Amino acid sequence: MLNHDNILIVDDNPNNLRVLDSILQERGYMVRPALSGEIALRAIAAVRPDLILLDVRMPGIDGYETCRRIKQQENLREVPVIFISALNETDDKLNAFQVGAVDFITKPFQAHEVLARVQTQMDLVHARRALMEHLAQSEKRISSVQEAVIDISSIQAAIDTFAATHTTGASAAEISQVLDHIRTSTDLALSKLGNANKLII
Repeated sequence: MLNHDNILIVDDNPNNLRVLDSILQERGYMVRPALSGEIALRAIAAVRPDLILLDVRMPGIDGYETCRRIKQQENLREVPVIFISALNETDDKLNAFQVGAVDFITKPFQAHEVLARVQTQMDLVHARRALMEHLAQSEKRISSVQEAVIDISSIQAAIDTFAATHTTGASAAEISQVLDHIRTSTDLALSKLGNANKLII
């Protein structure tokens, strides 16, 4: 089943690209291959990926430098990068994390391991998106409440003006009774909206 998660695979070995492409597409991911860091950067500029699988040793700019350039771009800093390499020394892995990687898979890789690592990162991506959407909705609710408070404050000001200037029609006692009721209702609404505003924040 297609899940529309967009994964960029960067590796100068066409066979590795084919194998990873098959593994990930079978799970429903949308996959784009790139044979070098330069090609990857152009592909990323065209369409922002949700996750990047990145080899270390490649002609031209290597994986570390490719990752550095990706992370230098503000709109790409949150894109998770998983290095996938035959290098397996501790320093190699430390270098990967220092340039911004979130994980490191050692070649030769196993399909179930690749899928597990990718799924973990995609779950985090989805959770982050859900949180951002929730925050955006909360901001909209806050804005609506604040606007309502302003509107009701304006109504209250209009009532005060009416009370000070209106002299025709109903008796003063009747007008006073109506205005007192409106003031009480408005005060209650303002209090409730104020409490709601605090709860949302």
